[in-house]
Amino acid sequence: MVEVLEDVECGLVLERVEAVTDRVPETSLGIRKVDRHPLGLLDDPERASRRLDARLRDRVHVHHRPARDEELVDVTQGVHDALAFDSSQRPGEQGEIEARTRRVHLGRPRDRERHPTGEVVRKRGASIRDPLLVGIDCEDGRGRAGVAVREPPVAAAELEHAEPVDGREPPERADLRSLGVEPPGHARIMTAGRYGALMRGRRAPRGRQKRPSRSERAVRRRPERAVREAERGISITLPSRATPPERVVAHLGPTNSGKTHAALDDLVEHGAGVYAGPLRMLAQEAHRRLGARLGHERVGLITGEERVNERAPILCCTVEMAPQHGELLVLDEIQWADDEERGSAWTRLMLAGEYREIRLLGALDALPLVRRAFPEAELRVFERKLPLEWVRARSLRSLGKGTVVVAFSRRAVLALAGEINRLLPGRVAVLYGAMPLASRREEIDRFLSGAADVCVATDVLGHGVNLPCETLLFAETTKFDGEERRPLRPWELAQIAGRAGRFGLVERGHVGVLAGVDWGEPDPGLVESALEPHVSLPDGHRGYRIVDEARIRPRLSDLGVSDPRDLDAALVAWHRVALREWAFESWLAVESLQPIRMRLEAVQRRLRERGRRISLDDTWTLVNAPVDEDGLELLATLALAITGDRVARPHLAFLLDPARLRGASLEDAEQAGREASILRWFALQYPGVGGVTIERAAALEEAAAERVVARLRLEVESPTIGRCRSCGRSCPPWFPLCDRCAGIAGRS
Repeated sequence: MVEVLEDVECGLVLERVEAVTDRVPETSLGIRKVDRHPLGLLDDPERASRRLDARLRDRVHVHHRPARDEELVDVTQGVHDALAFDSSQRPGEQGEIEARTRRVHLGRPRDRERHPTGEVVRKRGASIRDPLLVGIDCEDGRGRAGVAVREPPVAAAELEHAEPVDGREPPERADLRSLGVEPPGHARIMTAGRYGALMRGRRAPRGRQKRPSRSERAVRRRPERAVREAERGISITLPSRATPPERVVAHLGPTNSGKTHAALDDLVEHGAGVYAGPLRMLAQEAHRRLGARLGHERVGLITGEERVNERAPILCCTVEMAPQHGELLVLDEIQWADDEERGSAWTRLMLAGEYREIRLLGALDALPLVRRAFPEAELRVFERKLPLEWVRARSLRSLGKGTVVVAFSRRAVLALAGEINRLLPGRVAVLYGAMPLASRREEIDRFLSGAADVCVATDVLGHGVNLPCETLLFAETTKFDGEERRPLRPWELAQIAGRAGRFGLVERGHVGVLAGVDWGEPDPGLVESALEPHVSLPDGHRGYRIVDEARIRPRLSDLGVSDPRDLDAALVAWHRVALREWAFESWLAVESLQPIRMRLEAVQRRLRERGRRISLDDTWTLVNAPVDEDGLELLATLALAITGDRVARPHLAFLLDPARLRGASLEDAEQAGREASILRWFALQYPGVGGVTIERAAALEEAAAERVVARLRLEVESPTIGRCRSCGRSCPPWFPLCDRCAGIAGRS
């Protein structure tokens, strides 16, 4: 018999398969199927029965019925879409889900006999991040869903019972193909009732398990009820402008093609407007270049951490700080509109910026996005001013003046800088993302002025650092992206390699790989293939990828809340409604809300601990702060400072004291620089609150930058990273000992 549940949505179908002849041993299987059609199961139950019976009339029967309330199922793949699970949920977090129309069933044999099973065989050392349905309330059909780290199940063909049942031989596994059923990719044999496959060594519980009390069920339903109520107040409205721009021009082309220079010329010609870039360093660079041409009194700078001459006719800003109206908007790096955490800032300027003219700057990859957002936009395609020449492998000893070596971790950069400094003492600059901005600027100036012959850098080069060079060499072609170590993508390689070439100084840029570093192992073929675009784009152009979506996230007015305690539920509700609204028909995609919810949870947890509250507007300001996971505790302390809590002031006073950096390590100085950046942002939002002023935060940032530079010089000249602690020889930067000493230590 094949049982088909009437209230299971397509996309998650669990069927109970039982034999009705002696040809197949009787058993009970929980099977996940995404496609109903191999079984002929359609929306019409009668038609499904006829089709299935016609194929398998001598072996199976079809029966339709609702699922029983007490039955549960543990599904390890594909359940995300079926449960409409919130994509911003984090590992270990649980939330209510609506299960009425998604209830699933685990069947029992006809004689109601329970068949306990042992733990199924699993692959060792493997884990996946799974949504997991962990309960169904039999009163109103709601349940709890969570995200857990689980080992993946093995293929259905490998499942076996672990022990006999009631002293008999274990039932054999049913041959699904003999039933005319295509076997799924993965399946698990499970026991009926409130448990799936039992853990090894556990006895099956006797009798029916205790039902949760009414108060327990109410507590479980509370978050989901709050989300459903919040959905009623959600308004999905796109940002829009009252007057369309008179002219939109897209400057698209590769790195070092002159597209930014041409757009800044337009700003100078208009005499008023806004430059908006993705990073503070890019805004500062545009401010310096325009100030040198027009005079610094006519050019202002607005970022999250600083504001200079805000009323100037020309403003250089980070995208999030750009005003929503003006004469001319120069929107740089337009492909960032597809960034899952920051893309909405570009989208809002494109859709709602009240500017008379707009210039869109970026890679050719963003041409599909430009066509969707502005179908009538003019297109100017820029070509590289200098060609790139493939020079294959270069050794450490052959590094000449004007060379940049790229690695993809802080430790790898420091280890390489130490190696190169042996050959070129005092002539090596270092650049990586964790450095304070002033430290980066000092190292860039050393390289551009000729005080350093070689610069060792991370992929920060591909994210806004304009560092033209004659030769660029890759020491690595893999990177850790936060989840796994993977090969670089062609567009990532091309963006970095485009820095090679100094227009007016050399005839062409040189790109290659660095040889002679045992732990680097760059792939020359990967780099060489990335020097030419290979993806077809509209109008016969070629690029490295297709960027055709822009991200959007809610404004506070879209959430319909008045109490900050309802903010998290409103964010989840907006996410659900927006997904339904834009899932298939729009070029807009929903931005990840996980960073906002992460900051919100940190702020509200600290406020609860101290019994404090802040307004909805203050909460929204804090959760949109430029803070990553490392700065959550500081953000929570700043929330307390807004309330006037006495605990926050001494902590902030310690953080703002530059004297604490005396004798600080390189890591501590880098951390102080990140804290100074957050404190500068806070001082601009809440001047003087908690004793935080822009002057004190700027002094801390300057002291941190000086300490980083000093410690960096010491690390490069007397490296501790990339050197064996026992014998002093070179070794991979992520190991403390070389292979030889590690072998000696192992034998001893």
